[in-house]
Amino acid sequence: KTILFVTHSISESIKLSDRIIVMGTKPGIILQDITVDIPRPREEHKKEMLEIEDHIMKYLKKEIDKVVSEEL
Repeated sequence: KTILFVTHSISESIKLSDRIIVMGTKPGIILQDITVDIPRPREEHKKEMLEIEDHIMKYLKKEIDKVVSEEL
């Protein structure tokens, strides 16, 4: 079975998902497909969760910086 969650919360997506799809600013563009291989129950402040969150945040910051520089 498959359930699709749409969220703007990175920590929530890590806690609930086995797979995270990071979408781009252009509709329908997939930037990253991340597998979350962390045993359940998942605690928000565990090292593995924080590493995935940091990876996603750094990636999104690069993408945001690209968009901002294109608009200037």
